[in-house]
Formats: sequence, structure tokens, C-alpha cells
Amino acid sequence: STKEPPRRENAQREHAQYAGYILTSARHMLGLVIDILTVAQMESGHANLTFDSVDPRKVVGTAIATVLGTQAGRGRTIRTAAGAVWPVLQADERAVRQMMLNLLSNAVKFSTAPSAIDVQAWLDPQGGFVIAVQDQGIGMTPEQIEKAAQPFYQAEDGATRRFQGSGLGLSIVKSLMEAHGGRLLLEGAAGCGLRASLHFPAERVGGPAPRPDPASQA
Repeated sequence: STKEPPRRENAQREHAQYAGYILTSARHMLGLVIDILTVAQMESGHANLTFDSVDPRKVVGTAIATVLGTQAGRGRTIRTAAGAVWPVLQADERAVRQMMLNLLSNAVKFSTAPSAIDVQAWLDPQGGFVIAVQDQGIGMTPEQIEKAAQPFYQAEDGATRRFQGSGLGLSIVKSLMEAHGGRLLLEGAAGCGLRASLHFPAERVGGPAPRPDPASQA
């Protein structure tokens, strides 16, 4: 068999690299357009949410698998708390998935391996349900936390910003939580990580979600 000339091999390698750059940029632009459309829908009151019985453990598991399958998420560790209570929620499943994807993607972006990301869940004293994402990343100052959920807010200015993003992720989560009658809570400190938690009110909480059949996991 004849071997490709080195010049042709180099050209093919460069073309593949350029195609990768184009694909990455296209995905970034698509994500930005979707984020902007979501914000516009929320602000206009036309989010078209459908409230139904949702198993949050299943939704969280799907979101974790999706994030770990991305380039940024490969090799990362995302842990869920053993023995956590997972009730059924009366919620929009797509919205819950989007909120979890946004929080997990932020946690991956603003922390580094080998530090793990923890997903916790619990019932609050008022009968509401909380899902929290805790990272060990760069954290935020109190001033940054106060502004973080504003549309297009970036914790770092354009000259020094190390992390790419539209600045819409937390704003979308805040709006979707408010549409569920709940709230987004951010807690942390600069250099000490961040905990972002979704607080669903008691009226959104039903009975315990069915546990998976062990036989089906074999």
C-alpha cells in the first residue's frame, strides 16, 4: 500500500482541526440562541411550562450523565447523596432538566479536577424540596452572589475573564424556579466553592418517588 505524502497528511489533520473549531463554535452559538430565546419567553410570560408528576432523581441522573458526556465533564466526579429523599414533584420536567444542566455545567466550569461535585437533596422543614449542587471551585464574593442571577452578568470583566459563557445560565434557572413558585439560592465565598440550590415549595411536592427495581439494574 502506498503511504500518503506528509504534506497531504498534514493538510488533512489541519482540515479536521478546523472542522472541530467550526463545530464547537456552532454549538456555542446554538446554546447562546437557545438561552436568549428562553430568557425572552420567561420575561414575556410565554414559557409554555407543563406541570406534571416528575421523578427528580431520574431527571438529575439524566442531567449528570449528559454533563459527564461533554468534553468539559469527562474525567470529572459528580456524586449524589446516598439515602437522599426524592419525592415526586409537580413540575415541568424539561425545565427541571434544564436547571440541573445549567447548575452542573457551571459547577464543572468553575472548578477543576480532581475536586468532586456533590448533588444533595432533602425536604425542608416547611415541606418543600431542595436540590443542591455543591462545587469546590472559585466561589463568589457576596457582591457577585447578589448579581449572579442577573441576565448576562459575568463575575469577571472582559479583559480578565477566564471562563466562557453567555452569563444567562443562572438567570434562566432563577426565572424557571420562580415560575414553579420557588427560588434559587446561592451560597459560598471567594475561593471556597459555591452551593446553588433549587427550593421547590411544599405545594409542588407529592409522595416519594418510586425507587428503581434492583432486578432491572442487574
